[in-house]
Amino acid sequence: MIEKTHKKKEDKINLRKLQILTAAKICIMKNGFHAASMAQISNLSGLSVGGIYRYFSNKEEMINELVKGIVDKRLRLLTTLDINLADMSDIISARLGMQAHDKNFSEDNILMFEVMTEVNRNPNVATIYKEADNRMFDALLEKLLEFQKEIDIETAEAQVEIMMSIFSGTDTRSLNKRHINEIKLREFYDGILSSIFNTTISR
Repeated sequence: MIEKTHKKKEDKINLRKLQILTAAKICIMKNGFHAASMAQISNLSGLSVGGIYRYFSNKEEMINELVKGIVDKRLRLLTTLDINLADMSDIISARLGMQAHDKNFSEDNILMFEVMTEVNRNPNVATIYKEADNRMFDALLEKLLEFQKEIDIETAEAQVEIMMSIFSGTDTRSLNKRHINEIKLREFYDGILSSIFNTTISR
C-alpha cells in the first residue's frame, strides 16, 4: 500500500514536470531562452509561477532537463540503430534524415540552437551545453572504436570531431529551406565518409 502511494506521488510529480517542460520548450522555441519568462511558461502550462518553482528553481534547471532528454533520446538512437556508412550518408544528405527515426528531431534542433545562443551569456547554460556535447562525443567515440577494432584512440577522436562538425553543420543548414539536389549531396558525402573511415561506400 505504501509503495503504491509512493508510486502515485512520483507519477504525479513526473506529470507536473513534463507539463512544465513542454510549456518551457514551446516558450523558448518561440521567444528565445532570454525572452521566455516564467509568466509565459506559467500561462501555457496552466500552473502558477509559485507552482512551477516547486519543481524548478529557474529556467536553467528546465533547460538542463530538456537538453538531457534530447541527448538521452539521441544516445538511444545511436546505440540501437543499425546504421552503416551508406545509411549515414543518406541521413546527412536528407539534412533532416533523422526525422524518420525521431519525429521531434527538427524542433529539438531549434531548442538546441536557442541553448547555443545563450552559451556566451550564461555560464550555467554553457556548462549544460558542454556536458551534453561531451556525452554525445564519448558515446560516438565508443561506437566508432567498436566499429573499427584496430584503430587508435587519436584517430577515432579526430573522426568523431569531424562527424560532429558535419552533424552540427547540417542541422544548422536544415533551417535554410533552399532545395539542394540530394543525389549530388549524397555523392559528396559518400566521398567524405569514405575518406574519413578509409573505406569505400558501395551501393
